[in-house]
Order: sequence, then C-alpha cells, then structure tokens
Amino acid sequence: MANAETIDLNFYAGGGFGISSLSPEVPAESFLITEEKTASAYKLLLGYRVLDNASIDFTYANLGDATFSHRLQPGQEIGGLSYGVLSASGSYYFYKPMDKLGLYAKGGIATISNKSTSSLIPYEQESNMQISYGLGAEWAITKNISVRADYDQYAADANLLSLSLLSKFVVKSKRLAKLFKASDRDEDGVPDDQDLCPDTPRLSVLNISGCPDQEREITASVEAPIESEEQSPLAEKKETPKAIPVKSAPRVNKGLRAAKNEMTGIDLSNIDFKKSSVELTEVAMIVLDLIADIMDEYDGVKVQIQVHTGSAGDASENLQLSIKRANVIKTYLVGMGVKQIRIAAEGFGETRPVVKNKSTTVRQPKRRVEMRMR
Repeated sequence: MANAETIDLNFYAGGGFGISSLSPEVPAESFLITEEKTASAYKLLLGYRVLDNASIDFTYANLGDATFSHRLQPGQEIGGLSYGVLSASGSYYFYKPMDKLGLYAKGGIATISNKSTSSLIPYEQESNMQISYGLGAEWAITKNISVRADYDQYAADANLLSLSLLSKFVVKSKRLAKLFKASDRDEDGVPDDQDLCPDTPRLSVLNISGCPDQEREITASVEAPIESEEQSPLAEKKETPKAIPVKSAPRVNKGLRAAKNEMTGIDLSNIDFKKSSVELTEVAMIVLDLIADIMDEYDGVKVQIQVHTGSAGDASENLQLSIKRANVIKTYLVGMGVKQIRIAAEGFGETRPVVKNKSTTVRQPKRRVEMRMR
C-alpha cells in the first residue's frame, strides 16, 4: 500500500475538581433569602490545540447547589438551585516563562442550566446563555500529561476555581491533509506559491526554490561514491577525476578534515521524519542545528545529503518521498543560514539497500539519512 501524507490533530481531554461560588438573586417580594455558598464542583473537558499558543475547549461543569432559607427562619435551609454549565471557549497563552509552564486568558460562551432541588423553591428549570471569561495556568508533567489551574467566570452569580488533569493525544487525518495541502502540481515538495520552477520533471534534484539543482549536476560527475559497498565491481575500478588544484586548497582541506571530525560525533540516525510524512521530528531539528553550526564555522565546506527509505509501500512513492525529505533537510539548513549552493540534496527511495554484513552479499532496504562533507 502506498504511503500517504497525514496531518496531525492535537487533542487533549481531562477532568478535574474545584470549588464554585454561587449567589443567585431572588425577587424582593419572595419569601426566600439567598445563602451565598461555596460548593464542591467538577468538570470534564475536550480541547484542541490550534497553535502552539492557542487552543479551543469544550467543557461541562457541575457547579453544585446554591441554597435558600425562609425569611422567617434565616439560616435554616429549605432547598437549593443546581447549576450545570456547558461552555465553548478559546484560550491564548500570553506568557510562557519556561518550557513547561504557560499562562493563558480565555473567553467564550456558556449555557447555564438551573434546576430547583425542592418543591418549596418556585424556580422552573431554565437555561441562559452568558459570556464567559477566565484565567489559567498549565504545567506540563510529561510530554502528554499536564495539570491546569483555572478560574472561570460563567456569570455574575456563578464562578469556578478548579484543578484539572489533562491527557494529550494525536489523531492523524489523511483527508484533512489533502484538504489543507498546498498546491504542488509538479509534486516536488515545494508549494507552487514558493516554486520558481513549478513544472520540474518528477524525481529531479532540487534547490530551495524548486528548480533543478545546478550545483548538484556540476559536482555529481567528480564526486566519489558515497559508499563503495553500494557500487558494482566495475564501478569501483573507475578512477575519480582529480580536482583542479587552487591556491586555497590547503586551507579548505584542513577545514574539511576538521568538519569531518566534528561530524563523526553526530548520530545521523537521529535525523528522522514523522511516519509517512516530510515533517522533521524535534530531535532531527536539533541534530540539523548542530550540522548548521559546523558549516557556519567551516564556510568552505559543502555537504551532500542522501535520503533513503525502507521497502514498505510502493517503490515509486518511496522514491518521491525520499526526494521530498532531502529537499526538506536542505530547506531547513538554508533557513539556519547555510547558503544553498553549499548543499546538494538527493533521494534514492529503497534503491540503495545496505549490506547486512561484510561476509554476505545480502542487502536490505533501510530508512536512513546520509551526509558527506566535501
């Protein structure tokens, strides 16, 4: 089955407990006296993280009961009025003093349902819509678990102070990915609105502008094979044309050796993508930041990027996916300040398997990213 790109929908769900403050008004001519009261409350919520600093919540909260007493017998409760709230609100994280802590403000619409708990209370069940607002703080315990402290003002006579535990989960959607995917008619991984060559042939090696990578074409004929194990015996006998010496060669070679030495300390297996997509993982971006630093330090060094996939799925789709991923890595490095002329990007799909071991000719496809300084 062919690999298909997906879009991640970041949801969270949870629940919590708190204390509500309830103070319903009663008509002046009524025999009732409001006993303003704090009550135990609980709430359940489902939310969706729209952006890193914005989310949408749908909440049900049971605020407990407000109680009443008779004017002739103050303090003696004769019944109550229950509060249930359904609300939809948006939250904006306006301050993040540290990675795990965020402070936010929220606002939305709440529907409050009241119901009498005693036949002595002349209140009929009713629902009212109100504007709600509040403040909160969220602390991330782990990647997927967090704790929230919230203050919610649902109405003038009803508010809630609560503590909730949230669990985050991701829903992958292929349908939405197709809906929101930017137009890319030549399927090279560069959106048409950024593509200076929107009709490049499939499987082309591209630069960041979506055009054929001329630098890669020029250097391909003089570059030694990335891995001699991957070449046929006939290919190994071919001599690599000697580069034309230039005055700056000793300095470049010295920098190249130093850059290669620093590269040996970087685990390229951490350059990975989310499954069946061209989206870099967070760890991959950290590794690419280190590589960009090396290239910034040794500005005479170039890098050749090769991306390989496993054999799961359709071979042609895997080849196209590897090319897109190679271009994504190049785009990221350019975004970190590396000149695009110093980067060659190429994808091979599952066409270049790795040797299982040196004592056998068995080869297996393997998902990986390779880089070579030159």
